[in-house]
Amino acid sequence: MVHALNEIWRVLIPGGTLTDLRPFGARWPVEIVSGVDVWTAGLVDGSLDFPDDLAANAATEHVAAAGLFSREHSGSFELFTYWDTAAEYKTYLDARSHAILPPETLAELTRLQMQHGSDTRVRTRQTMIIARYRKLARG
Repeated sequence: MVHALNEIWRVLIPGGTLTDLRPFGARWPVEIVSGVDVWTAGLVDGSLDFPDDLAANAATEHVAAAGLFSREHSGSFELFTYWDTAAEYKTYLDARSHAILPPETLAELTRLQMQHGSDTRVRTRQTMIIARYRKLARG
């Protein structure tokens, strides 16, 4: 990861910016929503990505300490993502993610969606971190 950030520093224009945007947290809620109504079905387990999160944090701290970048701003926000059905969400996770949807959570999603009608959708809520780094001249 540090190698990749060194390469970004190499090709970035003088004074250019690097944006670090990624999910934060090992578990996030999955819900059924309809209008303003929200029913939480459980948590998705994204803990397999946790070592990568720690490595990314260490790498950005390393290049800042080495004088390659200075962190100008950092914060977080909630990212909501929607799917039409629980099955569609499960298919998405199986194909594109290391996250695990526990069987009991999938069952609860399905039950809630059936209970509350066809106008409901599946929603996840993940905390995202965002930080802006400015390229510094190598000292």
